[in-house]
Amino acid sequence: MAKSWHPKEHSVIKETILEKYLRPWFMKTSSGFRHVFYFDTCSGPGVFKNGVIGSPIIALRKAHEIWKVHPKTKYHLVFCDIDSETIKTLETAIDELLCEFNDSFSDEVVIKCLNCDFVDDFQKILGHASSRSSASFFFIDPYSARTVPFITLVEATKKNSSEILFNFMLSDVNRNLRFWTSSDVQRIMGDERALDGIEDIEEISKIFSSNLKKQTGSLITRYSMVSSKKKSPLYDLFHLTKHCDGISIMKEVMSSLSKTPHYFSNDDRYSKDQLTIFMPGSNYSFAEVLRQLVDRQEMKVEEICDFIVCSDKFQWSKKDVRAHLKELLDNGQIEVTSGSKTINKNSIVRITEET
Repeated sequence: MAKSWHPKEHSVIKETILEKYLRPWFMKTSSGFRHVFYFDTCSGPGVFKNGVIGSPIIALRKAHEIWKVHPKTKYHLVFCDIDSETIKTLETAIDELLCEFNDSFSDEVVIKCLNCDFVDDFQKILGHASSRSSASFFFIDPYSARTVPFITLVEATKKNSSEILFNFMLSDVNRNLRFWTSSDVQRIMGDERALDGIEDIEEISKIFSSNLKKQTGSLITRYSMVSSKKKSPLYDLFHLTKHCDGISIMKEVMSSLSKTPHYFSNDDRYSKDQLTIFMPGSNYSFAEVLRQLVDRQEMKVEEICDFIVCSDKFQWSKKDVRAHLKELLDNGQIEVTSGSKTINKNSIVRITEET
């Protein structure tokens, strides 16, 4: 029964990430589009038995917050779940929340709770966002790796204004890989020969990411959730966007959360009894990347930030970039050549000859 669900720690983390990202996403898109769509493809009951808030309620709350700022935009929230009892529970949770708002938002927002298999009905779901002036966000958190065909992700990103947060269930893939046929590999990985000779679980995720990038043209960031107790991968979260603002905001979200011991951490001091998040990125140090970028020329800090932050080759957020630049400045590895001798967006820097 849906009401008896108890989300595990790794599920709560996904909701935390979603909550941190949706507010700036709603704010940004609602200022530029007449219609904003949020799709939750495996929605769950909205509120779990132990009181933990699920993704549908998080999305509805964030849409309500931004509606008060941009009330002229039409907000559409589409929730799908294959279990009919789950949908009934969700509808009750949504009705209760709308009553709590006690304003006209319930008359303005469009909410659809669909009892369906989102893959089977995906084209129908996409049809809800057919308006030209619309932006869409897909939260795809499946029950198993085999439930999400690769082509579904490609279809969802055809519009430049669409974004995806996708749970690639790496542990499930690794556990069942030996049972897959070539058609299974084609369906999940986008290439029937993608996993030929592959034994390393990390390589599976890299190949999946590479195929996604080739076939969607998206900027892709990948965050790996690892059980610190078993030291084994649980799943990879993939964020797909075609805009610098999207990847920039997600990097800020993940960078801030990965330094928060209450949730998870890539700092060994905090990872003894909880999940660890890794942000796969460049194999080069920041100093090496900066040297390749600036070489012997001078470059504005704002341009350095834009280049690194808007690239999916590097994991650093804008705050991270500025912190690294300050450290290099303090160590004498770079110098500011004009204006204030501190790091700000208008500073112009160059590599020192001694470095």
